[in-house]
Amino acid sequence: MSISGRVGIIGFPVAHSLSPKIHNAALQSLGLDISYELWKTSEENLDQRIEMLRAPDILGANVTVPFKQKIIPFLDDLEGFAKEIGAVNTIIKRNGLLIGKNTDAEGFVIPLEKELNKLQLDFSQVRTLLIGAGGASRAIAFALAKAGIPNITIMNRTLESAKELAHSLSLFSAQINVDAYATISSLEGFNCIINATSIGMTGGPNPNEQPCDLSDISSPPLVVDIVYAPEETLFLKSARDLDFPRLGGIPMLIQQAALSFELWTGEKAPLNTMRSAIEDVV
Repeated sequence: MSISGRVGIIGFPVAHSLSPKIHNAALQSLGLDISYELWKTSEENLDQRIEMLRAPDILGANVTVPFKQKIIPFLDDLEGFAKEIGAVNTIIKRNGLLIGKNTDAEGFVIPLEKELNKLQLDFSQVRTLLIGAGGASRAIAFALAKAGIPNITIMNRTLESAKELAHSLSLFSAQINVDAYATISSLEGFNCIINATSIGMTGGPNPNEQPCDLSDISSPPLVVDIVYAPEETLFLKSARDLDFPRLGGIPMLIQQAALSFELWTGEKAPLNTMRSAIEDVV
């Protein structure tokens, strides 16, 4: 039986989001009568937005900053990695109930593993600096732990948030060594540095900033930035100028979008169509 209705992305800001272009191209290519919309939502109106999701024509939603954790109390249940992580980026509807799920984790690990393979590294050899402790950071941290990365250092301007995430990771896996800091004096020793904050994002509060200074690193790490607008942030440009290997946010964006798409529609996501849909804007 064919389905019809609406899905969208909840966040603030959302004007920069490429998700509508990605999903609408995929939906149209499969001939599905579903539209994907931008749902700009303030914290004051989050409860109203959730009530809107309960309308019969709404199939689900994506969730972006700053709501990946804040939205949880408004949902009816959590499933899968969302329950372990404590962060939601995808909402599905089942029997009228709003179910929180997380596709960020798997969406991040798939492209990361490809880049590590190019560098002839497996997860057991990776020493990671993860910058940020918000919803996306939580998904990435738990995904790294589940993949078998033995060492993760979390750096976040609010130390308590970093410590809380480190503690959660320690409970999740006794095999992982986790540290938490507000600042770090040296980046030496890390072979993977991940920006999981909105620093450098077009339309965000810090579009012209970088999460850390890469210039004093002697051994080139893989530099990862989950920000996808712009495709090359100042952080990634610094990595390119230093000839460091790098991975931008587009591959993660496509992978997590594909997983969400499949949850809503039950159809296999057309990855090539989704990537082609944003070639003219990134």
